Amino acid sequence: MRDRPINLEFAVTAKCNSRCVMCDQWRQPPRDELGLAEIERIFKSYDGFRIVGLTGGEPTLRTDLPEIAWSIILTQKHLKRLFLTTNGLNTAAAVDMVERILSTVPDRVKFTTLVSVDGPRPLHDAIRGIPGGYDKTLDTIKALAALPRKKNFKVGVLTTYGPFNYQDYDIVLTELADLTDRFNLESGICVVWTGNLYRNAGASWQTPGYLSDLYRWVPKMKKAIKSGPGHDLLEGRGLFFDLAAKFAQDPTRQVIPCSGARTRFFMDAQGRLFPCVVWDAQVADMRQTGYDLKAAFSCWEKKRIRRLVETNKCPICCVGCELIPSMMAHPAKMLWKVLF
Repeated sequence: MRDRPINLEFAVTAKCNSRCVMCDQWRQPPRDELGLAEIERIFKSYDGFRIVGLTGGEPTLRTDLPEIAWSIILTQKHLKRLFLTTNGLNTAAAVDMVERILSTVPDRVKFTTLVSVDGPRPLHDAIRGIPGGYDKTLDTIKALAALPRKKNFKVGVLTTYGPFNYQDYDIVLTELADLTDRFNLESGICVVWTGNLYRNAGASWQTPGYLSDLYRWVPKMKKAIKSGPGHDLLEGRGLFFDLAAKFAQDPTRQVIPCSGARTRFFMDAQGRLFPCVVWDAQVADMRQTGYDLKAAFSCWEKKRIRRLVETNKCPICCVGCELIPSMMAHPAKMLWKVLF
């Protein structure tokens, strides 16, 4: 099972209606993104995923998003968790799509919708680059939180930690805790990084300052995210920051063995497969493999990239999207690192 991919982050589109300071995907010209039939072929080729995240760009810009989710649910017989991340700028579309997805989610699958909020109104709008964006996003949170709560459905709020807000992070954590309490949400914090998710590889803001300062915010971060329901050891959100603080002391080595290109992968909207949300070392192009994930997972290039990950020859990071799955894969090493 260690070498069997079980976790996939899938950017269903690169299109985005935000203008974020930490990402320039919205500046890129339109590309030939996978169609629904292609996506269905990809997921029919492999049935081993237990966790799938749907992201972007802004995923709700795809009108066939519910059909994409259904194709994943239908083919992934062992699926346990399905995540959807949205900026919440289009309340009507987000609520409609969440309701449609929820109507197809079986009881065995926990479906979580995460809405991105980067702080109180002025800071959020400045980071997201959309005047009035905070109010639209808040409307989406309210509407999603008002949906009938099934046992396997949760709404969350996700905020960022980066060089554009770390010096005044108290106000971000206050906003996060307030929203979590007001709407009974899950909560999380994402340490931003250049790479596949944040397409801003030449960004001048990727400096060590916010990473070296991370340790002083960890106690407050853990307190803020624990104010919401459902934060168990398996999710590892609190323990992640303990490890991130250790990483900040020596950012030249992985703090625990990474699961990238082994049990976890990232696929972009064009069907290109990568080891993670950070490193743009392409494992395979699904169109060139005949939409066959099994072939991609066994190809020589995947094995070569995996060896580089194992020898710390990749961009070393402490991104929660990658570190938390690695923590789950190596619980003993995780606890050792946290305790000692």
